[in-house]
Amino acid sequence: MVENSFGDFTCYYKSPFFGRDSGQEERTNLYGQTKVYSWKSAPGLTQWVADNFEVLGFDAPAPSEERRVNEENRDIWAPFALEYL
Repeated sequence: MVENSFGDFTCYYKSPFFGRDSGQEERTNLYGQTKVYSWKSAPGLTQWVADNFEVLGFDAPAPSEERRVNEENRDIWAPFALEYL
């Protein structure tokens, strides 16, 4: 819950909102057929925070010089995206 001058509100989102890495998984349907589902990476809010870190007013140095968010550094940038919200 976030507090503001209008009261509390709840925010619902899906993984692409914060960003996600590309990947794939196999799923078996009701008929026993196995299919591979793939998805592309989505930059999302985490990438935007990394790109604009200095102007967002965080009281900390940037956690990484690498500003392209990927599966290796997403965990260090994601907390700042959550804090920004």
